[in-house]
Amino acid sequence: MTPSQFTAAEILAITDLSQLPSDRGAYRYFVFGNPIQHSKSPQMHHAALDDLNKDEAYGLVLVETGEVKKVLLHLHQLGCKGVNVTVPHKFEALEACHHLGACAQEFGAVNTIQFLENGELKGYNTDGGGLVNALEQDFQLAFNQSTVAVIGAGGGAGTAISQACANTQVKRLLLANRSVDKIIELKKRIQAKHPNLAVETITIENLTTHAWFDSIDVFINSTSLGLKTTDALPFDPSQLGSHQAVYDTIYNPDPTPLLKAAELAGVKTSNGKSMLAWQGALSFQIWNQVLPNVALMQKAIG
Repeated sequence: MTPSQFTAAEILAITDLSQLPSDRGAYRYFVFGNPIQHSKSPQMHHAALDDLNKDEAYGLVLVETGEVKKVLLHLHQLGCKGVNVTVPHKFEALEACHHLGACAQEFGAVNTIQFLENGELKGYNTDGGGLVNALEQDFQLAFNQSTVAVIGAGGGAGTAISQACANTQVKRLLLANRSVDKIIELKKRIQAKHPNLAVETITIENLTTHAWFDSIDVFINSTSLGLKTTDALPFDPSQLGSHQAVYDTIYNPDPTPLLKAAELAGVKTSNGKSMLAWQGALSFQIWNQVLPNVALMQKAIG
């Protein structure tokens, strides 16, 4: 075992959390993923724990498909306080839970696990709330007066982001995707829940031709384009005006090619560090009944 990162087999082999090597207090929180070594969650949660004088640790667990529930239940028996879940395990985590929060049920994915006293698991999704808080923080966005475009709305992240924006009573919502066929059902679900919300769909290729284009307040990139500096731009921001903003859910590299291009166009920009910090803070609040210092968490991401 190495400090902070463990395999599922290593977790299943212990009978007490104090058996995990730690350069701080015992591990009480973890994040599951595959891959997982890139995660910044320990840094930001340790900043929150230190600020509240909690001598506890947060670790990474490399979990294979099919192992999620078994490892969760074992950690529950050991007195773990909470677990985050990242790709590709958010749907498997959903299936492992006995109870679901409203957003987890709506989005069909879980990123936060709470261990209940009766031995059961409750799943939450703080991704949507994290994004909403990030946009309000970074752009002072008033959702009920704003038009929002979600780029890549057909993907898992884009679907959750679109639904979260709709839940804020956003003024208008534009769903953009490479294929419109993939977002027709999403549009129907959103309109069924929010019949008074103006929702439209368009291909990313034709985004600049949409009648709302010049009045869109914020464009949210939820695609994976930008993870590599050689990636093509998810859309061309050169035609945007200074009154508009671009939010890229990707935060590494910083800035992404999209945000570089948007900055050249004189557009307000921000990246996924604020979303990561806020979704982590909301998870922390579920586990500890206190909202931690989000600014400290975001600073710790680097």
